[in-house]
Amino acid sequence: MYHLKYGDIWRYSPPGGELIATFETKEDLESKFRTVSRKISGIFGTSQKFSDLTISTQPFYAEFNSLANTSQRTQYSSLPREPVCTENLTPWLKLLPCRSKAGLASLLNPIKLYDLFYHSMSVEVTRSQENSLSFHQELLLIVELKEFKFSQIFGTPLIGPICPFSSQTKIQIEGFSDYSSFTPTPEEIGNNQVGFILKENLKNKKDFNLYYSPKEKTNNNNYNHNKDNTNSKDGNDNNNFNNNLINEGNLFKNQQSIKLNRFLMESGKIRGGVITQITNLEKNDLHLILYDSLPWFMRVYFHTLKIKSNFEDKEIEITNLNLKMKQGNESNLFTNRASLLRIQTSQDHGRPSIFELALVLKPGETFQISVDYLKGFLNFEEHPSDGNRGFDIAPAIALIQSNKQNLKKRIYYTDSLLLMLPTPDFTMPYNVMTITTTAFLIWYGSFLNNLTGRAGLKLKKKSKAKWIIKPDKF
Repeated sequence: MYHLKYGDIWRYSPPGGELIATFETKEDLESKFRTVSRKISGIFGTSQKFSDLTISTQPFYAEFNSLANTSQRTQYSSLPREPVCTENLTPWLKLLPCRSKAGLASLLNPIKLYDLFYHSMSVEVTRSQENSLSFHQELLLIVELKEFKFSQIFGTPLIGPICPFSSQTKIQIEGFSDYSSFTPTPEEIGNNQVGFILKENLKNKKDFNLYYSPKEKTNNNNYNHNKDNTNSKDGNDNNNFNNNLINEGNLFKNQQSIKLNRFLMESGKIRGGVITQITNLEKNDLHLILYDSLPWFMRVYFHTLKIKSNFEDKEIEITNLNLKMKQGNESNLFTNRASLLRIQTSQDHGRPSIFELALVLKPGETFQISVDYLKGFLNFEEHPSDGNRGFDIAPAIALIQSNKQNLKKRIYYTDSLLLMLPTPDFTMPYNVMTITTTAFLIWYGSFLNNLTGRAGLKLKKKSKAKWIIKPDKF
């Protein structure tokens, strides 16, 4: 739930690992996706090869990319328990032109990187309509500091030279208008942001160690500026930086659009319910598509699907849209406040359950979507080695379409869930085998001895001589 504290960031990602693949045709998607997942797993050292039919899904109305009408050619899988470590960072760095030898990538020290509050890595390969490929790598880090320094965050300053293959190497920091607090002075000063061009900074210096220290506060709770600051006029707020932005982590909070919560309601080890809460934090109506996938061992009762609003006392009526399995006009999806777009029932030991909803939320409104399920039973070999820990459930996805056509869809994820299933006593086979084998051997030994033994009398002859056994002399 980092977006609740930091607002909308550039790219959201679910916990663990995620794989989205869009193919040219709809034929044989499952086998193609299996091939792609195995190759991705081999390149980055992940567990994506386990993205089988039990967790991979095919969205119909939820579009995960900017291309139009690609949802029915897209395969999606999520591994919420996938750990991220240096084994994944090393191949990720090797995809860069200069790897970690030059440029900004030289700052990525694994020891410092994995001590931060949050980190996320992504690789995106997109083919445009002109058949040109676009390769995009992104690394997102969250650091909570009142003042920061490159050598403090990454353990080392940026050491030149920059990567010769890069056309532009730039550091852009948003949310800061007091550029006098930075050392060195930024080359670019814009609207609430500053920029540092590394080619200029590394010309006469061996390294670049960006440092930020807030100025002392005045009685007006604004920072003092240097007298030589020509951009400061009458102490206006345009050139003053409020330290509360960093203290409260509200750097991007003005862009926050949605609040998501998801949790389980269980009663014993037989049945339970999944509840998803969505709150509209915008000042306008919010149009979104909720995409939720639950594994087969959560046997969903779709007739229990309910939607409640904090603005109404009664339940919101869910309209079942009998749309064809092709992408229609998006305006038709949001004619009602709640529309059920698609349902896919699960199969035991096979495909998961899927439902897609089109929702329209008023400003400040909260929707509570609930559905009941029955817990299934797994075969003995389907349980992991730590089955008593529980099973991780992938997060639900909310895709928001902005009212402005030039803006891309925003994707948000809920928290992952931990489901407890009835687990067998894994020591029972050992105990049964030990007790059974011991009892069988005792019975079989006595029984075999009685069968092979011959009953009769044995006469002992009295010996006249007495034998005396003496030890040998050494």
